[in-house]
Amino acid sequence: MEPQRERAAPLALVVDDDRLIRMVVREALEQSGLEVCEADSGAQALELFATARPDIVVLDVIMPGLDGFATCAKLRGSVGGGRVPILIMTGLDDAESIAHAYEQGATDFITKPLNPMILSYRVRYMLRGSHTLDALIKSEARLGLAQRIAKIGNWEWRPDTNQFTASAELCRLMGIRSQDFAGTFDAFIQLVHAEDRDRVNEALKRILSERVPCDIDHRLVLPNGADFTVNLQAEAVFDHQLKALSVVGTAQDISERKQSEQEIHRLAYLPHHVGDALSGPGSL
Repeated sequence: MEPQRERAAPLALVVDDDRLIRMVVREALEQSGLEVCEADSGAQALELFATARPDIVVLDVIMPGLDGFATCAKLRGSVGGGRVPILIMTGLDDAESIAHAYEQGATDFITKPLNPMILSYRVRYMLRGSHTLDALIKSEARLGLAQRIAKIGNWEWRPDTNQFTASAELCRLMGIRSQDFAGTFDAFIQLVHAEDRDRVNEALKRILSERVPCDIDHRLVLPNGADFTVNLQAEAVFDHQLKALSVVGTAQDISERKQSEQEIHRLAYLPHHVGDALSGPGSL
């Protein structure tokens, strides 16, 4: 799929077999600053969606052939149709029809006869929500990339339920799939090296009892038995009554740093050992 070109204004795809309705919707949206393309059937809408890549779809329910419900479902299943806002226009104001529209993937609905002002405000509101969601998804993707580069994962522990949520990057560091992680505090502690387990457990629980942040290095054990060192930092989130709501934290792989520190330590002591050997018994 070719990347979508930058537009001067959002593009709305208006789908209705009634030409007069399409004209009313077009005029309302163009006056709101949108660009508009039209389809008079569900089949044509699917073709236009694939080529024009609209930012929003305004879709009638009652149409010959492929009706609005079926068109909505097909749009949702098409490439690029998963998140595009879809506004259903319907004269069917019964609860069953509205529920069916949402089941097929509608974002919102508006009833006929249309009020152009309400229509334009509704579309603008949906576009704003869509842009916010897109920005959030892009931000999360950038965060995920940054975490992979830094070898850092984040987590949250809820002491009241013992639930422990690990980010995808933390699961990757621990060598497990997200869906295979049990999602409890006990499950996480079991992944800590046996020699470090009590120390980590005490440090995390001290966050709750003493309300102090935690900064500790410890080892995690991979499924193959190998271990690596992480720096774990965490602090608690309290409500206004100082009841702990959760503990949030990060774990960063610092194995390379630890290895470098050990190598520096070894090299620092090497001259001392060499000097002892040269000045010891039997030396010239």
